[in-house]
Amino acid sequence: MKKVTTVSLILAVGVLVVGSAVLSITAATDNSQDQPAVQVDSDKCVGCGVCAKIAPYTFRINPDTGKAKVINPPGDSPEKINKACEKCPYGAITGPCGSCSS
Repeated sequence: MKKVTTVSLILAVGVLVVGSAVLSITAATDNSQDQPAVQVDSDKCVGCGVCAKIAPYTFRINPDTGKAKVINPPGDSPEKINKACEKCPYGAITGPCGSCSS
């Protein structure tokens, strides 16, 4: 009798399935030098959504407050986050480009 083992690798989720066993894979990466923290000043933000349109994997409009929030700091490329910071008409984003104000 031949034993068959099914192996599936899902890189996006970081899970390795071997037969019926599930192993979690953790990749240690330090993006702190590559990409400084990004923040939204809720006192300045009016929820116009410019940042969420430019960098949708980093910013979202919070439905409870109507203002932008950071959902995943390294979600978009540094270039997109810089652009969102620079294009914020109220200077509410502090991030890779510094404190932006128009």
